[in-house]
Amino acid sequence: MSMHVIQIQKGNEMLEGQVTYEEGDLVEATFDARPAINVGEPVRCMVMRSFDEMYTFEGIIIAKDDSKLYIFHSPTVAEFREQRRRYPRFDVNVKAFVQMIGEKQEGLQRFQIPTVEVINVGLGGLAFRYEKQLEVDTQLAIFMELLGKNVEEGAIGADLVVIHAKEDTKSGKGGFIHGCRVTEINGRNLHKLRKYLLQRQLEELKNNNKE
Repeated sequence: MSMHVIQIQKGNEMLEGQVTYEEGDLVEATFDARPAINVGEPVRCMVMRSFDEMYTFEGIIIAKDDSKLYIFHSPTVAEFREQRRRYPRFDVNVKAFVQMIGEKQEGLQRFQIPTVEVINVGLGGLAFRYEKQLEVDTQLAIFMELLGKNVEEGAIGADLVVIHAKEDTKSGKGGFIHGCRVTEINGRNLHKLRKYLLQRQLEELKNNNKE
């Protein structure tokens, strides 16, 4: 990506650097010298993409590494809905409980199916492997433990809809890969999912910088 100028205001001081990564909630900025800003500090930032395109935001320093700052930039509700597609997906290997949701005359019913293997997850959707092929537009409810078994902060539930399904011909495990879009998730689960994705994003970015 092309680098953009970022200015960070701290009191009467103005620090200027380059945006070297920007995706989802995370902004990475590089400076000529180690910035005198502590992790956890709120900062006011302005990013200039060109002379005609610039925007400001209130961020929080969530990590620092020599001349780099990692800034949490939480978008507004409108921006968040619009920008979900900008959030990266990460490979995982997690067993999840899934219920198919069907409509009957007496109301909405949920039918348990065996556990599935979630293979990647993002803010707006995920993919899982299942031995049978489900139809496109199948509605599902899923429960998965992203941070390990019995870790309360890692247990996440959401409603999904299958948007595509294809036979798994690459992994050697067989079955079918189902791509799903999140259709409903409550605030608590959304917060936990965003926190998990941000942690993964920060870890991978730091690892890439070391290579």
